[in-house]
Amino acid sequence: MIKIGQAQVNQAKDDRLILIDLLRFLAIFLMVIFHFAYDLNLLHLVKIQIYKSSFWYLLPRFIVILFSFTMGASLFYSTQRRGISWQKLGWRTIKLASLAMIISIVTFQLFPHNWIFFGVLHFFLIATWVALPFVFCPKVALLLAICIWSLRFGFGVSFDPMSELFAQVTPSDNIPFYPWIAMVFFGIFIASTRALEQWKPKFKAYAFIAWCSRHTLKIYMLHQAVLFGLLWVVAKLLGAIQ
Repeated sequence: MIKIGQAQVNQAKDDRLILIDLLRFLAIFLMVIFHFAYDLNLLHLVKIQIYKSSFWYLLPRFIVILFSFTMGASLFYSTQRRGISWQKLGWRTIKLASLAMIISIVTFQLFPHNWIFFGVLHFFLIATWVALPFVFCPKVALLLAICIWSLRFGFGVSFDPMSELFAQVTPSDNIPFYPWIAMVFFGIFIASTRALEQWKPKFKAYAFIAWCSRHTLKIYMLHQAVLFGLLWVVAKLLGAIQ
């Protein structure tokens, strides 16, 4: 049994921003819920209208909003506190690029008609470098976010060359750079106002939330394999799949 002491809670609070961790934890929780439902439907255990229901259509987009916003905010805070660490940035780039490539290769082998050519990790990889200069000019980041939102939702301007390039593919995860980069820019601006630093509640469960937030990438990479594996066994035992 793991015990979380008050000293650990205080240390976690001193080193991290609670609201960012809570938003990221919410994104992780909702992501697990979505993939659980997706797998149940895929393995014919429960019939869920994943592609027809407004709720299941909006849920993954809300998750991406949370992840993108917290990414922008975290990028701002890490840069403002410690400056740009090119070594850490280089390692992050290698890690994201490697994992994104693995996801593309594995999904292409398993699901050739639904493989992921530009998913969450591909987006974060490119967005990190594109958004980095704007941590030093957050007002410009806000202006860009507003322009992107206006073009996409006000004038209906769409731009997704990757989807056009792979028009024959219906990816299970597709995060177009435009307009999602706007949420990263918005996260940078909100972080620059210091509004995210104002909310500082005290509760012991935060140590667990902070741990999940700190290991978001690991959870992202492992949770679907674990969920799908367990549900596949259940589906086999129940005869839902051959």
